[in-house]
Amino acid sequence: MMKARWVTFRVIFIPLVIVVGGIGLSLYFGLESSDKGASIISAAVAVITLAITSYNVWPRQQVSPGPVVVPAQLPAIYPRFTGRKTDLTRLDAQMKQNSVLVSGTAGVGKTALAVHWADRHRGRFPDGQLYINLRGYDPDRPVTAAEALPVLLQGLGVKPDEVPESPDARVTTYRSLIAGRKILLVLDNAATADQVRALLPGPGPARAVVTSRNRLGGNLALAEMTLRRMSDEDCQALLATLLGDRAREDPEALLAIARHCAGLPLALRLAAWRLWDQPGQTLADLAAELAGTSALRALSRTGDPNSAMRTVFSWSYQGLPGEPARRALRLAGLHPGPDFDAHALAALTGDDVATADDLLDELARANLVEARGRGRFALHDLLRLYALDLAEAAGEAEAARDRLAGYYRAASALAATTAYPALRHTLPSFPAGDSVALPGLGDEAAARAWLTAEVPALVRVALTAAEHGRPEVATDLSEVLYRHLDTAGLLTEASLLHSAAAEAAAGPRARGIALHNLAAARFRRSRPDEARDLARRALTESRAAGDDRGQALALMVLGQIVFWHEDRAAALPLYEQAVRHAVAAGDEGLRARLLYNIGEILFDAKDYARAAGAFRATQAVAERLGDAHSEAAAWSGLGSVAAAERRVDDSADLHHQALDRLRRIGDRTMLAGALADSATSLRGLGRLDQARVLYEEALEVDSELDDPGGTALALVGLGETMLAQRRWTEAQRCFERASTLARDTEQPLLAAQAAYGLARASAGRRRRLSARRFARRAHGLYVDHDHPVPAPLESLAGKSTRMRWRRPRR
Repeated sequence: MMKARWVTFRVIFIPLVIVVGGIGLSLYFGLESSDKGASIISAAVAVITLAITSYNVWPRQQVSPGPVVVPAQLPAIYPRFTGRKTDLTRLDAQMKQNSVLVSGTAGVGKTALAVHWADRHRGRFPDGQLYINLRGYDPDRPVTAAEALPVLLQGLGVKPDEVPESPDARVTTYRSLIAGRKILLVLDNAATADQVRALLPGPGPARAVVTSRNRLGGNLALAEMTLRRMSDEDCQALLATLLGDRAREDPEALLAIARHCAGLPLALRLAAWRLWDQPGQTLADLAAELAGTSALRALSRTGDPNSAMRTVFSWSYQGLPGEPARRALRLAGLHPGPDFDAHALAALTGDDVATADDLLDELARANLVEARGRGRFALHDLLRLYALDLAEAAGEAEAARDRLAGYYRAASALAATTAYPALRHTLPSFPAGDSVALPGLGDEAAARAWLTAEVPALVRVALTAAEHGRPEVATDLSEVLYRHLDTAGLLTEASLLHSAAAEAAAGPRARGIALHNLAAARFRRSRPDEARDLARRALTESRAAGDDRGQALALMVLGQIVFWHEDRAAALPLYEQAVRHAVAAGDEGLRARLLYNIGEILFDAKDYARAAGAFRATQAVAERLGDAHSEAAAWSGLGSVAAAERRVDDSADLHHQALDRLRRIGDRTMLAGALADSATSLRGLGRLDQARVLYEEALEVDSELDDPGGTALALVGLGETMLAQRRWTEAQRCFERASTLARDTEQPLLAAQAAYGLARASAGRRRRLSARRFARRAHGLYVDHDHPVPAPLESLAGKSTRMRWRRPRR
């Protein structure tokens, strides 16, 4: 702040010195000698006064107040961290200047070093510490930067349903939240530069520690240090710390164990655990066992630490109390998500949930799974690789994957129909099997929370199943999860899932549904050309399959594209065709949504009576089916009709009902549109201040959803409100932003409305040439796309230009 004020001071003060000084000199040489002293004093006083005024009066940067979250995400510190004094000193020195990449071989202790250093230096980062495991060497799918950003944003206080959808918007929000803050990021287990590039902090006090098994390259702004294997002395010191008095029983055996563990801290800790787990085993016994292991002999010859790790993992594995625990570890390695709970483990093993809970407790006590909170656990990636190899070798992998896929299909269908009751009549149900227990989801809110928490695992399960010859899992999950992904605004996850389903689908019906789902996701992202092509392909596949519901869905998306991006009236026949197919399919919920869309067209044409009839029909069906989302949409539409008919109290009540319902059920996608509708009604009724507040809230939601089309719509409405309040400059800013977004998202009506708004804002500012230029642009857009031209538009440009705007006779 002081720097910014000093720049402002210089920018204003120096020209003032020149100007006022010049005046003083002119006066000086033009005055008699008796008046020269007074002239110099007056000029100096003027300069000083103006400088002080410019420094104190110039407006200071304002920072919007709001709650600041101080994250504390460091995992539990590795107990009895020992050694690494030189490495800690190196890291400390480098972190004072730059973010640092700590690279080294697997199991060498990179994470332990980074977390220990971060814990020691909490005071240097009072704004918090963020941690994320990027799973760079995961056998299935590492965490991408786009997947990591939502986790980091939530750590910074952003709600899950408010995380922007597009990668660019996520990066922008993330960098804005950490800018200027003394915050530390621990980006653990990266494999490529692309995983971390977007996550690294920019200039400022924030720092990052990145760990990786290799040097990432990629021209990253990182200092680098390589973590070597621990020296014999440090290994013995760590074993002595872990074993206590037992370490002094046989110093030679202790040294032998340290050397056999290849200087890897993880191997040393597992060796110590084995000694504690078997009190009768001596240090010499363990040293002899290690010396007799062929893998460790190979390690001594090649220096390859992976064999040592595999051998040491085998100690913990064999030391587990019984085959059920060992089998649980093997099968846990098959879970493709970032973490899992007892229900998922029960599905993998075929046990009941209580048994799976007990097995997780045993694995946690043996330090073979990490507790993540809320009943969820994760495997260290090296252990996961080891467990996966064991499962494949035992011939258990295929059957376990099938059980897990069956569980997730059934659990997702249960959650979706619980969260969205109207889907009970249309979604397929999948039996979980006698041996698989489904989670207790309780009410709609609990079901939505389960779906949101499990989305990363569900998407990975679908992708893995498609890769292993189970395409029906991907297509079924695409169909089941479509509504939740759309409602929650999880469009990146939706695109991944629906793309995989469309590619893997074995038949035209499944392919048509998946293509529709993908088209809807593209439409939400304001990509009309891609959405149109996908929807047409979906319609072709659904016709080939004789699937009326699939045809209705594809026609609905095509109608939405036409309504928002082409000729609004031309959407009506598409919606009417879709209604006929929905009726043939017996899908009342889909028919209700289509009736709402028809109501939008009728309202736009100012046919308020028929629009109200369509909205009431939507509301009646939605109420009967328990579809809270469509019912809220119907209330919002009826509120707009009431406002157009000047029924002020009815409009306020209906819009309030709609907004309250949508906020309560967490439908952010529909909430953005309902806020804009309510604001438009208030604006039409002259309640401009209230309208402005709701438009601004709609903009916030659209920004969080990364919906440029919705943002343009809200900006046009806000600009109209500013015009009504004669706030010309603010109106112009709104319309300028709206114009850019409308052009980028191919929405000609919004572009015409924005240009018309710019013409009126320019006229209000007495910028006649600009007003005429924008008026011409608006008129051309209205005419070219067959939209009615507002009556006042021509008067903004004057009589001489009206002749140019006449539409040629056909």
